[in-house]
Amino acid sequence: MTNVCYSTLAEAEMAANRGDLEEGAVVYITEPNVPVKIFTKGKLIDMNANTQFNMSIYELNKQIFAQQPVKTDEELREIIDMLNDFRRTTPEGRMMLLCRDINYYTIFEQNQEEGTYDTFGLAVIDTIDYIGDILDANPTEENAVEIWFKDFEGEAHVMYLFNCEEMFVDYRGY
Repeated sequence: MTNVCYSTLAEAEMAANRGDLEEGAVVYITEPNVPVKIFTKGKLIDMNANTQFNMSIYELNKQIFAQQPVKTDEELREIIDMLNDFRRTTPEGRMMLLCRDINYYTIFEQNQEEGTYDTFGLAVIDTIDYIGDILDANPTEENAVEIWFKDFEGEAHVMYLFNCEEMFVDYRGY
């Protein structure tokens, strides 16, 4: 199954009419409120309207992101700046980078005296670099950052970066 992405529904429909799409292609449209489409029998149909495509939106996104190019150095610098801004606007405390797909997490704690990295954003980017290449990163409405990366086998995964201070429990004794 091929995945393609268009900016508007009209652009996708023109591609379909020209015969640019393969049978069974998943068509993702970035225009707001347009459902994912499947190209079948010469037409674009809503993926939700056809139950034969048993694929979650997450699985679909994984396929789409796996085809995206990795970020350039300049784009990574922009992501570092965005992560630093995100950190400045979130409550103080530890931050967690979590990927449920691969059972991976890292907890970041600011240390003014002995910090390994000069900035929070650089620490996050360098940490992800050990497991794959960054494809995309954007803040969410839930006070987190969604980060898509491609592992070294070429599979895309999503991570979330969020404040996790409330997850820690202090106790005394054994």
